[in-house]
Amino acid sequence: MSLKTKTTCDGCQKKLEEGNLVYCRDCYFALEDEVKELEKKIELLERDRKSGHEEIGGLKQ
Repeated sequence: MSLKTKTTCDGCQKKLEEGNLVYCRDCYFALEDEVKELEKKIELLERDRKSGHEEIGGLKQ
């Protein structure tokens, strides 16, 4: 059984540069930015929850 080397990006199907394992440079940085935005949202939600303003489905509890 041999291991196959990926040659295309999982995001946009462009040919991968050497050293990139799953995503091309553009898709990697786009995903990184999306992760940062989601982390900010999570932080704000956790802060709201701790301060007693917990919202579930848009309705305050």
